[in-house]
Amino acid sequence: MQVRLLLLVYVALATLAAACPSLLNHSAPQIVDHPHLNRMLGRRWTEFVTDLQSCVTRWPRGQDRYTRIYYCYATVEHKNQLKDLISAALALWANALGPAGANSQHSLLVVEHPLHFCYTRRNPNDQNSPFVWNQNIPEETLLIQVDASTGSATSHPGFSNGRQETHFGLPTAGRHFMKVNPNLINMFRNNPHRGMETARASIAHEFGHVFGLEHEHAREDRDRYVFFDCTGLEGYPEAKARLQAEQQAGRTQDKMSQVCYFPDVAKKYGFGRIENYSKPNTFRIRGGVSFELRRRHGFEYDVHSIMHYGSSMGARYWNPNDLANAKVPLRRWRNGGPNFQPPKQATNQNSELIRTNERPSNLDVEILRILYPS
Repeated sequence: MQVRLLLLVYVALATLAAACPSLLNHSAPQIVDHPHLNRMLGRRWTEFVTDLQSCVTRWPRGQDRYTRIYYCYATVEHKNQLKDLISAALALWANALGPAGANSQHSLLVVEHPLHFCYTRRNPNDQNSPFVWNQNIPEETLLIQVDASTGSATSHPGFSNGRQETHFGLPTAGRHFMKVNPNLINMFRNNPHRGMETARASIAHEFGHVFGLEHEHAREDRDRYVFFDCTGLEGYPEAKARLQAEQQAGRTQDKMSQVCYFPDVAKKYGFGRIENYSKPNTFRIRGGVSFELRRRHGFEYDVHSIMHYGSSMGARYWNPNDLANAKVPLRRWRNGGPNFQPPKQATNQNSELIRTNERPSNLDVEILRILYPS
């Protein structure tokens, strides 16, 4: 089977020229540990999470050959808000993958840590004492928390052994994280139908990042399959106005084409959401450090992947009762394909809106079986 799902490795860089701290002594699995990998390499498919030079790898396998990803909630309050949504999202993956083992051909187990909470009071007897990382929970445990400052949700991709965080002075405890906006929780709780499905799919998408997957719609050849329209993103007019003000004042030589392509430029004008659509060789900022995005992908394109955005995501104008006038960032070419020569503009005749995927695709499952074999 041709694997079409896009994979990512984020390689941390102090500057554009700096290299990732070497992980040559890390015990990550070799790329030849699964028979499908070499076959896929011959089909122009590969990924970086098995590369020992990468800062981000697959989650390590235990001695019993199961790959356990333990998670904990920041505090009891965070768990009370998030537990139902997290369970619903994990159920989507469990239903798609099946139980870990030989029959399902994968080894992934996502397990809540038995101590439940990542943080504890420095002084347990003082409710005003600051929270500190629970020393009885391993630092690599996935931290799940409510965060009103994030978008709908965001996650750390793949597994980091902590060396790059130490190299750049970042904390190692909680380096694997998932942050969820309260609005997404409210959508899950208050809308028993469409809102619930959308919210749990969003968190399932985030778990895809945790496993090491990246946005399918950001792959290098995406323009042959979908049309990305920066002007259709929410916040575009405001970012353009800020840029024009800076240009008129003589304080920048940036252009809107750069704002629409490079996340580090876009963030200067309050347009950080471009990061979710950026193609290779662009950068994201974390803890003041730039992370290069290096992507490898399969021969074909999987518009059904849980890692592919629908047209409504981040749309500047979206009304289900007025789809003809939708102003959206992504549309699917009706005749798209590996040899398709895309026109300069998308219309209702040559393109169509993309529905939001609510569960992992067959190819999402296939790639996880390859990355985490039984």
